[in-house]
Amino acid sequence: MVEVYRNKVSESTLQEFESRVTQNADMPWYYIQTSAYEDTDTAPPVDQSSFVHLAFNAAVGESPLAGLCMKALEEATADVAGIQEYRVTRIRLGMHTWGASRVINYPHVDVDREHMVGLLYLNDSDGDTVIYTETFDPQGPISSREHYDSITSFTKLVSITPEKGTFVFFNGKHYHSSSTPTAHANRVVVNFNLEK
Repeated sequence: MVEVYRNKVSESTLQEFESRVTQNADMPWYYIQTSAYEDTDTAPPVDQSSFVHLAFNAAVGESPLAGLCMKALEEATADVAGIQEYRVTRIRLGMHTWGASRVINYPHVDVDREHMVGLLYLNDSDGDTVIYTETFDPQGPISSREHYDSITSFTKLVSITPEKGTFVFFNGKHYHSSSTPTAHANRVVVNFNLEK
């Protein structure tokens, strides 16, 4: 099930994101050649480069944005049943910039373990997130990337247009894709991975 929450993150939190992220010329963004996988040798041929900022990784540490991201997550999920059972393992901010034509990036899962995904959109944009019916079994014998290669076509479960302050929560076993904006300068999202 894909849950979409609107107006859960406070205006003051969104304004802080605006001053520290979306309107901050000194925001430390890092270029990656693909939208999700870091291994460019095995990335599918249709994929758009993007910019990322790792705010938190349980194995590595955190950036100065981790606290703000955690505050937003707490506000967005205050009424989500069972959320207390999960711990945050990764927070990554992602930015896709304008493209002359729409590129729906290749379907992926964030990690090859059981997890939940939360997405918080920081600006109004096009460049939908597409969530598919196809899923990955993290208990299976192959990686999500190998499983991707065995799927002949993906079926759209839902497509979500980025709206500032909207929070999307879904089971991370679902393959999903970002896409490039064509009517806006960029698309900025905070991606949360949560595990039990």
